[in-house]
Amino acid sequence: MFRRSDGAILLAIPGHNGSAEETPGAMPVAVFAFGEVDEAIEVRLGALLRLGGRSGEPCWISDRSIGQIIAAVRAEAHELGLEPQFARVTTGNIPGSA
Repeated sequence: MFRRSDGAILLAIPGHNGSAEETPGAMPVAVFAFGEVDEAIEVRLGALLRLGGRSGEPCWISDRSIGQIIAAVRAEAHELGLEPQFARVTTGNIPGSA
């Protein structure tokens, strides 16, 4: 998941985001790791539909919180019997990273 400077969120899959992959300044905020790309694509489509009927080209989501988007991904993965690894991404000064 990436966030634009205006707060919109993208459910990104490397190589499957169309022109969204070229968005300058998008920052990672969370990661779901699936075993297969097809699983990630299926979960993304289902999560987008749960978030209000979006489908087709990957789109930036501007009317939902990160928590709502994460919940939609988790619910869709669970419904499909998948258990992806999840991590929040933080930026800034990380102790020992200097």
